[in-house]
Amino acid sequence: MAAPVVAVVAAIVGVICVGGSTPTHAAGSAIRGRAAATLPRATAAGDFDGDGKSDLGVFHPRSGSWYAALSGGGALSTESVATQPGDIPVIADYDGDGRADLSIWRPSNPFCPGQGGLWFTVFSGGGTRATCIGQFGDLPVPADYDGDRKADLAIYRPLNQGCVGGAGLWYVQLSGGGAINECFGDGAAVPVPADYENRGAADLAYYRFLTGQFLVLTKTGPIVASQVGRLATIQVGSGGDIAVPADYDGDGRIDPAVFSPNGDWRPWLSTCQCLYGPVPVGSIGVEDIPVPGDYDGDGRADFAVFHPPNASWYVLLTGGGAMSTLLGHAGDIPTSKRPGYTGLYPY
Repeated sequence: MAAPVVAVVAAIVGVICVGGSTPTHAAGSAIRGRAAATLPRATAAGDFDGDGKSDLGVFHPRSGSWYAALSGGGALSTESVATQPGDIPVIADYDGDGRADLSIWRPSNPFCPGQGGLWFTVFSGGGTRATCIGQFGDLPVPADYDGDRKADLAIYRPLNQGCVGGAGLWYVQLSGGGAINECFGDGAAVPVPADYENRGAADLAYYRFLTGQFLVLTKTGPIVASQVGRLATIQVGSGGDIAVPADYDGDGRIDPAVFSPNGDWRPWLSTCQCLYGPVPVGSIGVEDIPVPGDYDGDGRADFAVFHPPNASWYVLLTGGGAMSTLLGHAGDIPTSKRPGYTGLYPY
């Protein structure tokens, strides 16, 4: 995988153009969920070697290089590639082989119509893809929306003029063919698409940063006891908290969760429909980047933070124990973060 993104991102030719009660559990005890879900397990965040464990990895924005320490042994490393300020890493499994693919989204590119956005991917199995999608001001929201185990290219456009009441627009290019165009969200929405129902496909969802609420547009039925219709509203955090949805209890459903500025985590567990925590993992008053992932391969997300000033990692494993290490350089972006998230809102 030497020098992958390079020339194509620097000078693209022939790109594809497309238009009740909430009890709190004690922190420190391991989260124990239901039996493993019957659906195939989704690729763990930042899992480059396909062993079911999130790998510690970083993207160096100044040089465009990537480095990851693989949990199965060895490392993934690329040479410096051409990038531009504002490029956003969007790591996900785009070819469905169970391994995360290197990918970036550039909000504006001269080779795309109207200098629109460019999505470039280096597939773990070989080959590359460049696609014009989105525009400056959009947010990249890759996820598997059609359930074929492949992440789809998708953008969320806040305050879209074509949506009633200034709602946000979701545009998804489905890997299996077709597209999704749906208005859902508002001007303060932080998009958090994920499989909250354990149906094998991502739901449209957003987080209200100012109020700490998750709003999920469900497909198969209610996910909370108080839900009426398709819209589920779940209060998890308070104003200023960061959304960190992941499957913390191992039941196959993504759990709404928040990371607060004081370093506390609070997931809302789908198994009990209750809040868990707070779990202190992070520094108070420091801009740690939350990077939940399944670092031990037990099917449950672990609480983890990346500290950009010295590129240090700290992971609290849900099964017990912890790990701490240095990997990367000051200012690097961790690859196991939620796609598009750079540490502050908006992205």
